[in-house]
Amino acid sequence: MVKIKIIAVGQEKDKNIKPITSEYYKRLSRWAEVQEIFVSEGKARNEGEIKVAKATEKDAILSKVEGFVVVLDRRGKMLSSEEFADKLSLAMTSGNSVISFVIGGSNGLDDEVIKSASLVISFGNMTLPHELMRAVLGEQIYRAFTIMNKIAYHK
Repeated sequence: MVKIKIIAVGQEKDKNIKPITSEYYKRLSRWAEVQEIFVSEGKARNEGEIKVAKATEKDAILSKVEGFVVVLDRRGKMLSSEEFADKLSLAMTSGNSVISFVIGGSNGLDDEVIKSASLVISFGNMTLPHELMRAVLGEQIYRAFTIMNKIAYHK
């Protein structure tokens, strides 16, 4: 069974989204063990503080990732659900038993985190709260597994 690690900068703020995320993690439990890891977001009010905050977050993130690392960043590649499923399938058939997903905080991610990724993807140019992004990511990971397993969820 593959292990999915979702590493997010910041803390849960909107408790209304948690049941949605939990539902997709429960559905995924047929194929994967899902683990959420929260990394503290650095406080920053100006450009200099943002660099320091991102560097601190970088160290915490890089200490948590393992296996095939997928970073979510607006500069990443946009994929269809089928293409996303293909990337995950290839990662697993290449011997990766862990797939780590990284969601940045309000200041974005340090370039070293992005460079360390096996894959950088974008869900679009819009900025979303990381709680909502975790729910969307959970659904897309679940969709990818249904595509890989030929289950009629994806249409």
